[in-house]
Amino acid sequence: MIDKLLGIFGIHRLGMLVQVASQVVRTFEQEFKDNEDAKNAAIDATIDILKSHKILKPSIPAPMSEPKKPA
Repeated sequence: MIDKLLGIFGIHRLGMLVQVASQVVRTFEQEFKDNEDAKNAAIDATIDILKSHKILKPSIPAPMSEPKKPA
């Protein structure tokens, strides 16, 4: 799996993704260590957020028009 991801993202981006995922997991384990249901709900919510972001198409703003020159 790491080889496939490395081929897709390259070392820098893969390192960034692993670091972010590690921070999320560590946060869930620390913040919800006493409440397994809350931890599972937080994980499910995070997955839902990521899935909704996955299907969104970025909107590209219309180019700014050139300022009009005085006549």
